[in-house]
Amino acid sequence: MKKVIILSVILSITIFACNPLKPDLSKAVVSTFSAADSIPRVTALAMIAHYMDTPQVNHSLDTLVRQMTLQNSDLHKIFKLKNITRIRLLDGAYLDTDPVVARRNKVMVLVQLKQGYNSNYYYYDIESFGADRICPPPPGCGPEQ
Repeated sequence: MKKVIILSVILSITIFACNPLKPDLSKAVVSTFSAADSIPRVTALAMIAHYMDTPQVNHSLDTLVRQMTLQNSDLHKIFKLKNITRIRLLDGAYLDTDPVVARRNKVMVLVQLKQGYNSNYYYYDIESFGADRICPPPPGCGPEQ
């Protein structure tokens, strides 16, 4: 019985010490994710509809999002929130009423977090997590960069 307990303790310590989501702070990309920065549900759904239904949004090949990146540091912060059961990445576009004029009608990516099993959804702009989260921009980004 003592051997089982000792092995269980050693195994638990090893698992907690080797958490694959915990970023090595000396090498990790900095994440600016904050749970308080969520976009209201109505606005997020309007951004998704705006992307699909509005002719002002540029849908040319140059503006297609080819790559989305969630860094280890982003995931670490996300999974610190209680009861996150799903992450979804959704195409959207900044509304033409956006306070930042340069962003109006531009393609963007929303991160949808589902909390628990009772349909509490939270929406975030992936670019608010930090730089270089979607491609394009920057030009030349690819799967090995």
